[in-house]
Amino acid sequence: MCEYTPTPYLHNGGCVSPCPDGYYHNDEGSECVECDDNCKTCHGLDYNHCDTCDGEKYIKYVDTVDGIVLNECVEDCGNGYYINQET
Repeated sequence: MCEYTPTPYLHNGGCVSPCPDGYYHNDEGSECVECDDNCKTCHGLDYNHCDTCDGEKYIKYVDTVDGIVLNECVEDCGNGYYINQET
């Protein structure tokens, strides 16, 4: 468990802040938890909790549920969508 420190999240046996890419801060355990494999950065465990994507994938907004934004990483945006290179 992390003792008081300006970097309060447990990761690989040490305390860090913020959690590194590929991990997110778990509010319940004050530790860094690994993101879904599709996400470069995330705000939760599931595939649709991505904030940024790796490689040639694009972030796609899915929905907002109980104030939580759901995004997923896709290789193709699908019908009715286009790739916005500016965001």
